Amino acid sequence: MENLKNMEEFLNEQVNNSAAYGFFKNLLGIGDKENEVGESPIDGTISEIPISGDKGKNIKAIMDAMKRHNITNPYTQRAILGCIGKESGFIPQNELGYGNTSNSTIRKIFGRRITVNDSELSEIKKDNQKFFDMVYGVNATKSLGFNTGNTAPGDGYKYRGRGFNQITFKSAYQRYQDILKTQGKLQKNIDLINNPDQLNDVDIAAEAAVLFFINGANNSTMQSKYGTKDINSFKDQSTALKGIININAGLGNNINTSLAGLEKATSIANQFKIDTKQDNIA
Repeated sequence: MENLKNMEEFLNEQVNNSAAYGFFKNLLGIGDKENEVGESPIDGTISEIPISGDKGKNIKAIMDAMKRHNITNPYTQRAILGCIGKESGFIPQNELGYGNTSNSTIRKIFGRRITVNDSELSEIKKDNQKFFDMVYGVNATKSLGFNTGNTAPGDGYKYRGRGFNQITFKSAYQRYQDILKTQGKLQKNIDLINNPDQLNDVDIAAEAAVLFFINGANNSTMQSKYGTKDINSFKDQSTALKGIININAGLGNNINTSLAGLEKATSIANQFKIDTKQDNIA
């Protein structure tokens, strides 16, 4: 079991691969498999969507996905919207290139996957296909020490980050595909392996993101940190936001290391007003 522990520790460190984190824990057999959500202890609902245009329509799709999966807790709903707003601005999209990112920041994000010198890195990062193949592709798989599923030339680019919360690696795409087929509630033919851009379909992206949070919460680390594995059971907004952001960043990470992200998500979440009879809504 030592290798599993090492892989889990590595995944804990990869905050920029946070979208894949919960699913790799499941792939590695770390954490529980049940994903049922219970009844919300909080009465109330998000009363309106304060954002118009395509973003507003996308938020409606996310709200619909939460309702399909019985996420009725308004604290959880608002926290998920805050997190997705922080991650993608409510627009499912391909991972942006790193051509304008400093080499030092790239090295901090991708660590030992960057094996070239600064001069070579400066050239590679100008070409998105070459760059993503370097950090997510075959050689990166060897460096990471676990099977990402990216075994063919071009897989790193093909299975780069997509969707509302930036899913990465072929194994994670396969996991999403399996979950969407077994737990999803969309009447759509889903084949993310052969058509990875489906993760940018708004309805599929919304369904996948919601199932990610449900499945990502259901493990012993969530229980020890937040007293629950059920993301529908939060009793205050602060804990809901911290829990959801922590799931997205990787539950092994200390939430205090992601305060900037938490603050941004909180600011976005607070735009969504809750109609409730309770007096302690914050």
